Amino acid sequence: MENSQTSIENTTDENKDFVIYPNPVKSNFYIKGTAVQEVNIFSLTGSLIKKAPVTSNSVNVSDLLPGTYLIRIKTDNGFVNKQIVKE
Repeated sequence: MENSQTSIENTTDENKDFVIYPNPVKSNFYIKGTAVQEVNIFSLTGSLIKKAPVTSNSVNVSDLLPGTYLIRIKTDNGFVNKQIVKE
């Protein structure tokens, strides 16, 4: 695991336009929004847990332990931050 920290300084106003479902998630979550380029998953302490490939706006998190995670979605217009609960 790589130690990295995230901040909210480059977050766009698109946050309200993005939906992550289902949440809580068991194995895959889906992102409803536009132009998703990359998804990074962080612990609540800001450590980078996973750089997740996005396939058809779906992200596989079956390898994550149960808990709460921060999701940073890179779009054409900046970053969107969300939170998921992994069951």
